[in-house]
Amino acid sequence: MMVLDVQGDAFVTFVATLPQHRGKGFVTALMRQALKEAQQRGRTTTTLQASKLGQNAYARLGYRPLREQHLWKLRP
Repeated sequence: MMVLDVQGDAFVTFVATLPQHRGKGFVTALMRQALKEAQQRGRTTTTLQASKLGQNAYARLGYRPLREQHLWKLRP
């Protein structure tokens, strides 16, 4: 996980869990701690960049979709 402070916002990205540890509440606990620390630093909002894989966990934390972003790759 990486949290970048951008003015009053805490931008959260690169949240990842190994497959064998998914569904055990690790992301929820980690996110709650990160959001608590962001608030202590004076951040008033948070923005999350995430895949659909974690959408249920993020929705339970109160996040809602803003827009969808697509990544493209080209391999030889």
